[in-house]
Amino acid sequence: MQEHKRNKRNYSEIVEELLKYLPSVGSQEVLSSDCVGEILSEDIILKENYPNCFISKYDGYLCKGNSPFKLIKEIYPKDELNFSIEEGCCVFLATGSAVKEIKEELKFFKIEDVDVKDSYIIPIADDTKNNWIKPGSELKSGEKIFSRGKKISYKDKFALELLNIRFVKVFKRLNLSIINTGSELVNESDEPNVTPLSSWIIAPIAQFDGFNVIHSGPIADEEYLLEEILEENLNSDIILFIGSTGKGKRDLIRGVLNKKANPIFEIFNTPVGKNSYAYLCENKLILGFSGIIQASVALYYLILRNLIFKQRKLPVENLADFCDFLEKPEIGRSNWYKSENIESGRIILKKCNFLNSEFLGFYFDEKLFIQRTNFFNQVF
Repeated sequence: MQEHKRNKRNYSEIVEELLKYLPSVGSQEVLSSDCVGEILSEDIILKENYPNCFISKYDGYLCKGNSPFKLIKEIYPKDELNFSIEEGCCVFLATGSAVKEIKEELKFFKIEDVDVKDSYIIPIADDTKNNWIKPGSELKSGEKIFSRGKKISYKDKFALELLNIRFVKVFKRLNLSIINTGSELVNESDEPNVTPLSSWIIAPIAQFDGFNVIHSGPIADEEYLLEEILEENLNSDIILFIGSTGKGKRDLIRGVLNKKANPIFEIFNTPVGKNSYAYLCENKLILGFSGIIQASVALYYLILRNLIFKQRKLPVENLADFCDFLEKPEIGRSNWYKSENIESGRIILKKCNFLNSEFLGFYFDEKLFIQRTNFFNQVF
């Protein structure tokens, strides 16, 4: 545990210290049909050629011997491949049909290049030489399809099913409990409650980033309620309290944690949030962020998002190389931006207020990061 210091801490110091208290990275095998939104824990390598057979480009007839040819079978996509063609016979192949091998004595005639009389096929033009999509012409066995760290989209899922990849290995999600605190959030009078916007915004972003989000609360500023909610969420890997980080008489959570948990950072001040904290209770990481919406969302990006990406040894998204700025954030600060326009393939970012933001800019290890916020599309 680190001794308490009142001075501001840099984000990399906080993240590196908190990494020590996370569980080891886990992975699990899931069906490709259920993997949308999951993050790959290993590369996906193709185990066989794609396609693995000859695929017909056109509707037509595969013939052996001399005309006329007796039609003996019709083959359509996904039909069984086991068939043989005798001398003087042919099979109909629909576009997309598969054939295991093409022998030299076999000829293919497109459907418009034959006459059909009863059950006999009579070619009226030369055979087609370029009918076949050959095995491995799209992808070779041993090629990397997707890289470790890729988030699987619906498009990726369809590709996996097309390639007959039924199972993939993905990272196990860390359970993240998000708890808004404050009696104003659970007002029992006739006056409307204050909306817990911080958790509404952070939760879908965290779920997208690979956490399994557990909503708990909001909870009133009562010591016994805070103790109960803490106990209820100790099955999570990380518990995030939002709000009540100050020193007012209703800011009780720190007193509860001092009785039941050990401080990692009893207080850490950062440029975007004062009096944040990190504790350890029964080997579970407990964090506290400011209840100010802008600060809690920024701290999520700066600390929690970096934490899970660093734990998995994955690069964090950074759009800085694709953006031009009308005003960059200062070292140690974070700014909210919106897109003005695009020139020469670069996004022009203009500083804006939180409610209009499309992007968040901040420094981490003195390197500028630009990330999409996306939260309004997911929440409202």
